[in-house]
Amino acid sequence: MRRATFIGTGVALPTPEIGNNDLFRALGIDKPGSWLTERFGIEMRRLDLDLATMQPVEGLSDTVLAEQACRHALDDADADPREVDLLVHVTCTPDEVHFMASVIALKERLGLRPDAMVDHVDSGCAGLAKAFTDVCAFVKAGRARTVLVVASNFPSAFIRVNAPMYVAQKIWLSPVVFGDGAGAVLLRASDESDRGILDVFYEVD
Repeated sequence: MRRATFIGTGVALPTPEIGNNDLFRALGIDKPGSWLTERFGIEMRRLDLDLATMQPVEGLSDTVLAEQACRHALDDADADPREVDLLVHVTCTPDEVHFMASVIALKERLGLRPDAMVDHVDSGCAGLAKAFTDVCAFVKAGRARTVLVVASNFPSAFIRVNAPMYVAQKIWLSPVVFGDGAGAVLLRASDESDRGILDVFYEVD
């Protein structure tokens, strides 16, 4: 049975490291940073955000981080972008939401073939399960030989715009739990039965 095997990985993160206490103060959260550490184990996160001005530090975006992670995965596998048959972008913080505009822009930035397929999965934390399920189906059916999957998150943009609302309405759990970043994997079809993704299981409750 043809399976999808991992041949390359990549990651991208902003430089600024922001601790819990600093972020809590910026968002007007009346709790010590240790409250988050005790419950989630989170001590800091990477955000492209100047807390004093609520402006970007490095000028990054969800698409830029996704592109960087994809290029690292391609380099790790010593693969050419034009080998990719399918690009799957998992994110719930896309730069644009109109007709999969972000994944189309990512495809163009990476220089994939015009006939390379694209898909945008907007499923939050569960997005990778759906992405890998779809990838396995495409590979098994022979529709794709080389697949690039990238998951990215960029809450900085939402914090910059919505910080006053977070403070006023105390909607602050998501902004302090998640950080900016992207991770990518390059997969390739293989006929070896004991290698690659053997199965994917997830349920919706």
